[in-house]
Amino acid sequence: MAGSFADQLLKAGLVNKKSVHKAQKTKQKNAKLERKGNIASDESTAARLAADKASQVERDRQLNLQRIEQQREREYKIQVAQLLTQHRITGQEGDVKYHYTDAHTQKIKSLYVTELQQEQLARGIIAVCTDGEKTLLVPRIIADKAMERYPLAVSYIATANDALDVDAEEDPYKDYQIPDDLMW
Repeated sequence: MAGSFADQLLKAGLVNKKSVHKAQKTKQKNAKLERKGNIASDESTAARLAADKASQVERDRQLNLQRIEQQREREYKIQVAQLLTQHRITGQEGDVKYHYTDAHTQKIKSLYVTELQQEQLARGIIAVCTDGEKTLLVPRIIADKAMERYPLAVSYIATANDALDVDAEEDPYKDYQIPDDLMW
């Protein structure tokens, strides 16, 4: 089997002289354009393919990190709900209505508590949390742990900033006595 591949195809009758001549001319034109730099060589194509592959790998890595973060957040949410349910303050519902500002919605909400719980809420000893469905009262330590893992679970913790930040000297109502039965 001597001769070129084109000669062998011609002898077999699979191609004609015109198509062989056209293929050779196209090959020569492409080689000439490549020498001039008008057509990308196989090396530049390989470099482009390598860059595409690297960008795809980076995209896949970012998506994987995002998926892992979402899974971690779901796990934290479940752990916090379990923690809050285990350490909630149980007891009968009180008759004192306690108003607080929800940290996430910035809406004023209320719940009924006992007088002792009202005092503890105002001093920041206990906190108002939610496990997704119910509003729970939990000790401050548990609320702090819950906030570290899933901040959306903690609705309200009283702080020193909750009181009015007016200096005693500038307070226009400093001479007036606050009634004992004043409820907010």
